[in-house]
Amino acid sequence: MEPRHKIKVLIADDHELFLDGLKGFFVNSDIYEVIGQAFNGEELVARAKVLRPHIVLTDLRMPLMAGAAAIKAMISTDPSIKCIVLTSYENDFSIIEALEAGAKGYITKNMPKKELFAATEQVSRGYPYYCMSPSSKMVRLLAQSAFHPSLRQHK
Repeated sequence: MEPRHKIKVLIADDHELFLDGLKGFFVNSDIYEVIGQAFNGEELVARAKVLRPHIVLTDLRMPLMAGAAAIKAMISTDPSIKCIVLTSYENDFSIIEALEAGAKGYITKNMPKKELFAATEQVSRGYPYYCMSPSSKMVRLLAQSAFHPSLRQHK
C-alpha cells in the first residue's frame, strides 16, 4: 500500500503568538504538514511560489500586502492553491473581499479548533467552507453583490 502524502499547509499572520499557536494545532497531524509561515502578504506570496502549498491559511489584514491581494497573486501564479481566510474581521466588506480574491474558505479566529480542521478538510477536497457566524451574513451579501462563484471556472 502506497503511503498517503500529507496536505501541505502554509500559514500567514502578522501576530507571532497566534502564528505559533496555529502551527501547534498541526504538529501531530497525520494528514497535514505545515511547510512554512509568513508574517506579511509579500512574504506569503514569495513563499507560496517556492513551497507550493496545497492549502494557505491567511489573515486578511497584514503589513506590506493585504491578505486579499496576496490571495489574488498566489492564485494567479498557481490556481491549484486553495486559500482559507482566518481572521478576526466579520464585517461585510471583509467577507466579500476575501471571496472576490479567490478564497475558498472564511473562518474567524474565535472558532473552535475542530472547525479549523473541518475547514481545511473540506477546502482540501475542493469544497468551500464558511464558519457559522458569517454564513447568514454572506447569503444576504452575495445576493446583493456582483460576486457570482458559479460563474468562475473551478480548477
